[in-house]
Amino acid sequence: MKQARAVYVLIAVVGVGLASARSGEATCVSAEDVACGNTIGPLALLQSSYPISRKQRGDALEACKADCVASGFCCGRDSGCARPSCVIGCEIAKVSSDLAECMSFCQQATGTCLSFPPTIKGCVRQASSCSDCRGTCAGNCEPKGGCEHACGKYFNELVLLTLQNKSDELETCPQFGNESKMEHLSRDIFTIWWQTGFDTLSVAQDAARVFAEVRADVRTKGMPDPPNPGMGYFFNVYLHRGAQDDFPTGWGAGVGTNQWGLPFMTLGTSVAYQTWRHEAFHVFQYSTKGVPYSGDTMWAIEATASFYALIKNSSAIDAFKNNIAIANNPQLALWHSFKNGPSEEIDVWDYGVHQYGIQSMLWWITEPKNDKTPWVSADLIYGALKQEKPYPGGLQAYLFDHEPKGLQQGFLNWAVHTTNDHDYLTAEQRAFAESNMRHSKGPSFHHPLAAHSGRRTDSLYTLRPAAALKPRGWAYNVVLFSDTAEGSYTFRLKGDASGSEGASAHFVACALVGSGASADIVNFYMDSNLEGSARLHHQPSGGTIKLIIASTPAHFTGNQNYGYSVEVRFVAPPPVPTPPPFANCTCECHGGKYAVDDRNHPPNDCWIPGLGYDKPCCSAPVSTSNTTTSLPTACACGCHGGNYAVDDRRDPPNDCWIPGVGYDKPCCSAPMSTSNTTTSLPTACACGCHGGNYAVDDRRDPPNDCWIPGVGYDKPCCSAPMSTSNTTT
Repeated sequence: MKQARAVYVLIAVVGVGLASARSGEATCVSAEDVACGNTIGPLALLQSSYPISRKQRGDALEACKADCVASGFCCGRDSGCARPSCVIGCEIAKVSSDLAECMSFCQQATGTCLSFPPTIKGCVRQASSCSDCRGTCAGNCEPKGGCEHACGKYFNELVLLTLQNKSDELETCPQFGNESKMEHLSRDIFTIWWQTGFDTLSVAQDAARVFAEVRADVRTKGMPDPPNPGMGYFFNVYLHRGAQDDFPTGWGAGVGTNQWGLPFMTLGTSVAYQTWRHEAFHVFQYSTKGVPYSGDTMWAIEATASFYALIKNSSAIDAFKNNIAIANNPQLALWHSFKNGPSEEIDVWDYGVHQYGIQSMLWWITEPKNDKTPWVSADLIYGALKQEKPYPGGLQAYLFDHEPKGLQQGFLNWAVHTTNDHDYLTAEQRAFAESNMRHSKGPSFHHPLAAHSGRRTDSLYTLRPAAALKPRGWAYNVVLFSDTAEGSYTFRLKGDASGSEGASAHFVACALVGSGASADIVNFYMDSNLEGSARLHHQPSGGTIKLIIASTPAHFTGNQNYGYSVEVRFVAPPPVPTPPPFANCTCECHGGKYAVDDRNHPPNDCWIPGLGYDKPCCSAPVSTSNTTTSLPTACACGCHGGNYAVDDRRDPPNDCWIPGVGYDKPCCSAPMSTSNTTTSLPTACACGCHGGNYAVDDRRDPPNDCWIPGVGYDKPCCSAPMSTSNTTT
């Protein structure tokens, strides 16, 4: 219905609003849309509204052929590799009724030597696709897809030419400001106004170019013009400088409806391509009826406008400016907008911005990734908007009804890549999104995690999301496991059968192991709509695991949430076996009190544990060295018999042994102590019973055993002190 008076919709920071009232009748133009009940396509619609002349077709053909050369399609009419050339594609387009038919003719001709398939009904001059174009190409054929490329270019040019012709008949009529103090620029169906005295012409020219491009794009998708040109008027765009001009001071960037029921647009005077595309897309949503701008379908009007801007330039620094805000509250319903959430979330930027940031999900699920078919066709987005009456459940239901599995899996895949620190953003885009959080109401409104577990080694435990953070419809939770213990994890998702208001639940889930480019994604195997499992083997100590759990029910309205639990089973790795004591050392020959001395690594002698009295191994390791050591004359072993030799395991050698066996004995000519100091020996220890070479071991205080000074071979004290003056050894 038309507005009785001026209506302005202002969204200065978040994005743009649309007037809830729409005027004009939507026309069904999608050939593949069964609900329309006809097969009229975009070009046929243009022909009925704006007659297409022979000259326009000729101009479009020439522009198409010029674009073939500029785009690197190098063959002429004849080509090789059994596929029609780009130039032939332009000629096929000229005799096709619409883009879809042109594409079909290209496909029919591929694999044959006839450039034009026999099914074409029209005047064509046949050419060969099994020829040679080495004169203009490096090889026998040009890149693939030339014919299809030409179809798109031709019809885009034809739409532009046709619409420009119609704009010659339109009248300028500003509804705001003083026309005598205003300047304007008209192009296509748009007139851009600004107040005299401001240097705004270059911005207006740039904006007019973008608006014309948007119109050509969406018209080829079958979206209708706003009502303005149908009533003989240009669509007015006002470039506003706040309090510096005579336009209403409350204006921001948006599309509204004036007192005559005609839409208009307001913008600032700075160059802002993404905003311009977003607002221009709103212009062509204005007369659509499939997705009303109200309640739980309102989000799609904002999201699809942002989606269009994103697909036109996903490399723009501000292309994903609301992505951080999305990840801060992933529990919000897909359709969360300005006024349809709980009362405590209304008019809070952190929640209301969701309908803009969710553009990245629409882009993710409709863009080809790694040459794979998208989860959902982008044509479905336009198909929902073009419905002749409101589609029950809005865009969310339309996408689900046409691609249920693709939507569920695509939504989950987008969620996990968003959780992986927005890995599809450049560093500059990520920084810009961070800076956009200046609009946030504060950290208390950020809820990126529904549950968090630090290091745990329990063999079995269960986690549940915080009650206020359970995912709503088509939302997701992130459950974080930080500082993981070394071992294997098995996660079992158990979803509640129904939501908090009774809707049947459905879940999909995956695990994100690690982060960044080295992260792994492990999908849950879902046994049913509610339960599934994932197993992660050999996880390192100190790692991170994030579970992404998405609620994807066949229910598309309201704020009910969907509960679940996660059962965690942890298995620590088996202990590493301890190597046995040194295999070549045994101590049985020294009696039951002796054991291998494991204070050395590897053990190489025996001791009485806790006391000492070291002795050599009973079966000592055999030296593998063939090196001959020159033995000092200070040590000789002849006094011990022919089996003994200097022990060359020590450097310098200081005792004798039976090589490979042991039974160490002192040198026959042992080194003498060079100390002249006389130590007063305690009466508690005497060593005379061991022979003249032994003395009290004064290295300990008090001394408690005997040794050969400078050599060793400790022995226990004799039971009573002996007189050292007349003892005969």
